[in-house]
Amino acid sequence: QRAAMQAQLQARGVEGKLACKYANHSVIGSALDIALLSEQCGFTAVEVAREYFHIGGLLSLPWLLSSISGLDADNRWQALARGNLREDAYVQHRQVVARALQCAGTNAKERVERWHQERARQLEFADSRLSELSTLGQPDFAALTIAMGELQRLSL
Repeated sequence: QRAAMQAQLQARGVEGKLACKYANHSVIGSALDIALLSEQCGFTAVEVAREYFHIGGLLSLPWLLSSISGLDADNRWQALARGNLREDAYVQHRQVVARALQCAGTNAKERVERWHQERARQLEFADSRLSELSTLGQPDFAALTIAMGELQRLSL
């Protein structure tokens, strides 16, 4: 998953070393969420991780987290806001995956596929909104707050 995330970041113009560093951090930062989700749903951590990163890709989370990290923080409050956005992105990602893993199916992949089918229109809308935001270059706090709202709607 790390290599795929790194390739996706580089395809979007992120320099190689930075993309590698971010991809490693993202995978490590997700480990506790994956373990928690695995315990909650009864699937192996490997199954959950596969679907966790699959959903993350569908939701443009590598771009979102990279954009959050790229925000300038000129003062303490902006640094706190950036940290809160990053934390919220992980929380929303975990909640979306938890929601997907609650769908009917005999394994994690089937459940995520069912969730994807049930939420297809909502996912298309979120994808178009996030794609539009990604064309802005480095989005600001307001744009990233809108992106977080899209994630939150998917977890409901």
